[in-house]
Amino acid sequence: MSSGLPNTCFADTANRKYRIDSPANAYESMSYAIKTAGVEPHVIGRISKALDLYGVAAPVPELAKEAAAFEEVVYVLPEYNKLPVKTASDIKLAEDAVLRNKSKLKTATLANACNILVKLAGKNGLEVSSETMQLAGLTQCDVEKTASWIEARGNITSNRTFYKLADRVRGPRGPKSRADLVKLSSAVDQLDRKFGLEVHYNKKLPDPLQTVFSTKVAMSSMVDMGSCTIPLSTLSKLPESFYSDILGEDVADEICKDGVVDAGLLAEVVPTLPNDMKELLASKIKESGV
Repeated sequence: MSSGLPNTCFADTANRKYRIDSPANAYESMSYAIKTAGVEPHVIGRISKALDLYGVAAPVPELAKEAAAFEEVVYVLPEYNKLPVKTASDIKLAEDAVLRNKSKLKTATLANACNILVKLAGKNGLEVSSETMQLAGLTQCDVEKTASWIEARGNITSNRTFYKLADRVRGPRGPKSRADLVKLSSAVDQLDRKFGLEVHYNKKLPDPLQTVFSTKVAMSSMVDMGSCTIPLSTLSKLPESFYSDILGEDVADEICKDGVVDAGLLAEVVPTLPNDMKELLASKIKESGV
């Protein structure tokens, strides 16, 4: 249901059409918009801006997907010169091969391969599976689920290192950004290798990437708030009055258009605010329970 969403969640704010409140919705909206006659240029522009903020390549018309050959062959497993992608139709074949052989690949190799697939698919207007997104480290982390899988490793090995790591994940010093999650998956990978836990993957345990990026929900665009990060979608839900009361009318004017909070302006302005203002804003958002 989208009836409760603010107008800023739509590229066409007047008609509340073409949702842009998540990477998946923005991509889908652009897919529809490029096939629909009469879509206003400013609507296309807002969708394009949202895709840029999310770091997602825009879809291309169907005919472009069937382009003959790429100018340069891309290897999905570059360190082995394996799984060459020469045309758009090779992307799905390469993805199937990676997922079929994921248990044979090192964690870093698997993550790199899936990232290459995501980029290739995006450039060619294609989609990859949620599992590929997960293995590429582009899905959200369910902290409790991740901590539980780390504890499960402690139950198997009887080593307290895993319990300490799980407590850290749950605590205030736990991961707050994708960079933190990547570091965590690397740490889990090293511990798994040290204690020989790879034999349990896909049986008793998920591999390090699926342990840390423990959902299949695409990671949303995050805004740096100093000591933490907050999803851009969360910031966009708040009314102009919220920002004017906390940050002042001058800042509120910078992030709003015609009295409506603009996600693009939020992403540009908030990270440039002084740390004390960002900390205050983050604390008030937490208090509001949004």
